[in-house]
Amino acid sequence: MGRYRTILLCADRGREEDGVLGTAAQPGMNIVLASDGEYDPGAGVASASQINIVTESYNALNQGKTVDDTIAIGDRASFLSPQTGERVAVLLKSGEAASIGSLLKADSAGLFVVTATAPAQFVAREALTASGNQLIEAKRL
Repeated sequence: MGRYRTILLCADRGREEDGVLGTAAQPGMNIVLASDGEYDPGAGVASASQINIVTESYNALNQGKTVDDTIAIGDRASFLSPQTGERVAVLLKSGEAASIGSLLKADSAGLFVVTATAPAQFVAREALTASGNQLIEAKRL
């Protein structure tokens, strides 16, 4: 997964937020706020507007976590809610293949999959063959 050393590729890092994880997550996954006040990967992904991408933190929250590290249940995770046109690296689900221009959306596990139907949340900016979970450059729709 270490192709990209950062999640944020072209956006304003000052908009990062943080929250406690109710389920372990990796940088590049989508998380949403659950009814218990904690963030869970992909829980309740119902619309294109619920996008919070877990980042490798540049602050003390995750104490030097990188894009290769899992953030544990109960730990605070930093995340970014990318705006239209911003580029980030998202975690493509194992076995998914994407080409430049493929539409991507978060699945129920917080990983991104190729989709031909709405609501798509990102468009792939590079091509990747199917393999294990891997980061892919994507532009927010």
